Amino acid sequence: MTVATFDVVSGGAKRVYDTVIHNLLPKSAVCVNRASWEKGTRSIGEAYQIPVCVVPPNGFTMAGSTGTATTTLLTGRPMKIVQAAVVPFEMDLREQTLWKNVSRMSEQGMGAVESYFGELMKNMKLAAMNRLEATTLLGQNGVGVVESSSGASTTATVVITAASWRPGFWWAMGQGSTYDAFTSTTKNNASGPLILQTITTATRTLTFTNTGTATSEVTAADVLYFEGSYDGSVYYEQPGLLVQAANTSGTSLGISATTYPNWAGNTKAISGVLSFDVVEDLCGELRDRGCSDAISIMVANKNYGSLAAELRSMRIIDSSYSPTKQKAGQRSIGFETPEIGELEVVIHPFMAWGDVYMQQDQQIARVGSADFGFGVPGLPNSGKEQFLRNITDTNAVELIGYTDQCVANKRPNFSYKGTGVTQTGT
Repeated sequence: MTVATFDVVSGGAKRVYDTVIHNLLPKSAVCVNRASWEKGTRSIGEAYQIPVCVVPPNGFTMAGSTGTATTTLLTGRPMKIVQAAVVPFEMDLREQTLWKNVSRMSEQGMGAVESYFGELMKNMKLAAMNRLEATTLLGQNGVGVVESSSGASTTATVVITAASWRPGFWWAMGQGSTYDAFTSTTKNNASGPLILQTITTATRTLTFTNTGTATSEVTAADVLYFEGSYDGSVYYEQPGLLVQAANTSGTSLGISATTYPNWAGNTKAISGVLSFDVVEDLCGELRDRGCSDAISIMVANKNYGSLAAELRSMRIIDSSYSPTKQKAGQRSIGFETPEIGELEVVIHPFMAWGDVYMQQDQQIARVGSADFGFGVPGLPNSGKEQFLRNITDTNAVELIGYTDQCVANKRPNFSYKGTGVTQTGT
């Protein structure tokens, strides 16, 4: 039997990560999976540079069709290519296990050690990818708006507005995830984080435990953020795709949409149930801005249901009719529209009931120095085998997962954030 020294155990953890865990992705990682990974090769300071054309070339001269005289060319109007500054944001996940757990597993052999750490790392990887997906989509946007808050002492009962309710997000983050509540730029839960305990989907209700008095820690109209991701003036999480698409006049990735209108995203208040007429209207506006490539539209499960119901209501009995068995429903929905072609309707469990989001997948990239992984970043593979570290003055070892990246939408003018979607019966 192999002697389970600390180095051997750490190496076993690396082996199981490389062979089993490395490519593990939850189905909720929709945006992460669709975005290409682009490890930065040229940087200025902390920012990676991506060249984008924000002004098309316009140095035309109309010389006519007759005459033999030479024509003086008009003043050149060159295109404008600027560098989008993509600043990666670091995210770390730490987990500990007691010495006795490692000892007992090693006593049974390296197979037991690798099985134990495999389960540990699998759940860390899934949690990390869910959190990375959340910041990729929702970063700097907030994760929910409080409709009402009640409670006594250190337990807060919070109802989230229908427009900002994203049930799949709350279930994915899960019990024990932590949040801050802000009224504008003021953090209300100054005494400690709001710790999620229960989720009641039917009533859009969450319960949190907290250190201070519940009624003062989180109040109606507060916006919830991940703990530590915002301090009222500075964000410590990446600007997500919704924020980039909704930037119509400010600065995004270092480029001003006011100075360069082609860098501006698109927003629209839909103010009604999502339908294919609404989708076509959004596509038409993107075509007006020059979009002619494939688009995907991300919707909450609730809004996918509205589109599916519209299709079912239009179905007629055709040659597929069978008197013995009928089928209903759709595994997927596509929508044909001029120039863009087939638009893919994508269920995203982290989308709010009140929002829809459209993007060109091929224009989305994740840029940074390291995708999510374990071990010591920046070292060669031999150094990265140091998966575990002893925790000073404790009887435990620690495993840390790490990433350094930021999502970049290279054509925000071909993206759309729709708000104000409503649902029948909610």
